[in-house]
Amino acid sequence: MSRGLIAVTGVGGTAGYSLAQRLHEDGYDVLGLDADSWSPGFVHAQRSRLIPTSDAPDFVPALRDTCREARADALISTVESELLELARKPDTFDETGTRAWIPDAEYLRLCLDKLAFYEFLSARGFRVPHTASLDGEQSTPDLPGGCDLIVKPRFGRGAKDTFRCRNLAQARSLGRAIPGLIVQPRIEGDEFTADCLVDRAGRASIVLRIRRRTKAGVSVVSETIHHDGAARTIAAVLDTLGASGVCNVQGFLGADSGIHLTEVNPRFAGGFPLSERAGAQLTAQYLNGLFRLPVDHRALAYRTGVIMRRYFTNDFEEKPLNNANWVRQEEPV
Repeated sequence: MSRGLIAVTGVGGTAGYSLAQRLHEDGYDVLGLDADSWSPGFVHAQRSRLIPTSDAPDFVPALRDTCREARADALISTVESELLELARKPDTFDETGTRAWIPDAEYLRLCLDKLAFYEFLSARGFRVPHTASLDGEQSTPDLPGGCDLIVKPRFGRGAKDTFRCRNLAQARSLGRAIPGLIVQPRIEGDEFTADCLVDRAGRASIVLRIRRRTKAGVSVVSETIHHDGAARTIAAVLDTLGASGVCNVQGFLGADSGIHLTEVNPRFAGGFPLSERAGAQLTAQYLNGLFRLPVDHRALAYRTGVIMRRYFTNDFEEKPLNNANWVRQEEPV
């Protein structure tokens, strides 16, 4: 018997795909939602619907109506831009019977805008790579010399339009070709991701993992670790930002022994299954918080030294069978 119907958006992404799979394993039915009809996450959904992208004028009403018609018990969005649209209309699901845990709009805005993120946290004493806009012809002051630079979109996620440059001239050339880019110095050190859950009282649990190997910006080999300094810094950053719900924090354990924060993503990370394999009941405790039940932070304890290696897998489906499905091969000439 199903434990309930959970709507999950962005099932075409790594986080949404993994979350749909996890919820199904835990006994929930999944309503998979995505703007892409070829979304691979639909294979883990008992029901599926296409929805508009978050920048479409009908996104919020379409999502509301879809959840209401399906009688979804809860909604989990794995797309940051969707969350910001929902936060701007906090009463969207009041009459639908669908629960949603939508963080504060200002917190979401700071997470989505990498330049604002840098300005806000650096002004409060946190170590965030110096960030400057490449839009227009203005100078980019105070970038350290003698180091590589990272150029990426001010808004956006994943590794799309992310480049490594040798000097500022190369970075400016990219800025002229692609609008909306920022530039940062490349940080030397071990890159980490922290899977975090902040309850409604502001208490955070943090599962830290090192990204041992990455491809195209995606972690393909990770290992759970413990680092007191990083955990304290992450907790302080989440408190300063006013975080709530699930999120993942990325940064570096710097070669200079410093802890550098690069971004906070207010959603499940694509690699969160490693944290769960290490013992942290991230999904179950998030659902507790979503339904306004107590979050048991003891259930978010985890083992260090657990390693996850990721690789591609294949999912299959078949259209209804008929004679036209078969392609007959002739005898070789």
